[in-house]
Amino acid sequence: MRKSVAFFALLAACEGYPDQNEMQQEDAQASFEHWLDLLVAGKMAEAVQMMTQSYKSQWTYDRLAEGDPAALEWRTKLKGNARTDVDLWHGEAEKATSKGRVPTLPRTVLADPSLNALLVGYLKDAALEVRYEFTRVKIIKVSVDELGVSILVHSSRGEPEMYQLVIEGGMWKLDHHKKKEPR
Repeated sequence: MRKSVAFFALLAACEGYPDQNEMQQEDAQASFEHWLDLLVAGKMAEAVQMMTQSYKSQWTYDRLAEGDPAALEWRTKLKGNARTDVDLWHGEAEKATSKGRVPTLPRTVLADPSLNALLVGYLKDAALEVRYEFTRVKIIKVSVDELGVSILVHSSRGEPEMYQLVIEGGMWKLDHHKKKEPR
């Protein structure tokens, strides 16, 4: 009798607690949906705050590598240690691109308010397109792995895209985005 009581007490204690992966999945999906809502509402500064330092670094590097005029102007306007650090970082980032992602920007650059202003500016410039694109995103699958949470969506054109979220600063943030490559 005691064994069955102990068994049922243990069973009752376990009930009602969702699996850790399920909780992570739900939290990350809610954060992703919040990020989409911010973009659609035109709250670009808040949307940029929901991006990891690594993702901001990659985005910045990609714009500089493209020769984007806004990014190049931003780089030339940086002063002091931030300017020196971004120049040194850019050289290292060029070497790292063959291996995958670029290294995270130095703290001096990440702390400079002009970086977020640059990224917000890109989103504001594309606000109509962003609103159109992100109001039609459909989440297909959310999966948890050791790196974070991956979210497979179909874009407004029905094409698959993958987003990755990770915990940074105690909250889920967008860390990577990949579109399906054309064949």
